[in-house]
Amino acid sequence: MHILDTASGKLLPETIGRCNVGQVSWAEDSQSFSYNRLQKLALSAPATEKYLNSHVYLHVLGRNPDRTRCSSAQAPRG
Repeated sequence: MHILDTASGKLLPETIGRCNVGQVSWAEDSQSFSYNRLQKLALSAPATEKYLNSHVYLHVLGRNPDRTRCSSAQAPRG
């Protein structure tokens, strides 16, 4: 995912991987948003597990997305 500053038309430096599906929901402060992120697969994991155990995260602009905490409980499998 890339983040665009709509006032300037420029891309912000942070990018967020593993966001192949879904949408973002901006907070009222316009400085943070929630989004769905897929799990990071182990090299030996089958590709079919890609969409299992996705979580909702809250990203604050300017912060490293890889250090963003999960804001949802683990979804049940099945």
